[in-house]
Amino acid sequence: MSQYIYASLKKYSLSTNQLINDTVFVKLKINALGKTSLSSIKISNKTKELLPEFDSLLKVSLLKLPVLSPAIKRNIPVTTEFTLPIILKN
Repeated sequence: MSQYIYASLKKYSLSTNQLINDTVFVKLKINALGKTSLSSIKISNKTKELLPEFDSLLKVSLLKLPVLSPAIKRNIPVTTEFTLPIILKN
């Protein structure tokens, strides 16, 4: 999943005149049917200031994710939530 998101973000030209070395934490939820939804994005104020469009691009990338296999507990598909770190460096 992270490779898909990184590949999707590489398509966009993100540029800034300052150095960025930050981690954005994306909280995702995958329901019992395998549909992915975005719960929250934790991004620093400095990164948000330097790349104001980043969270919008991330949301678009997540919307294009294919249907995933849901988590299984006792042979029953269940909803799961996890945090995906996205490292930004230039």
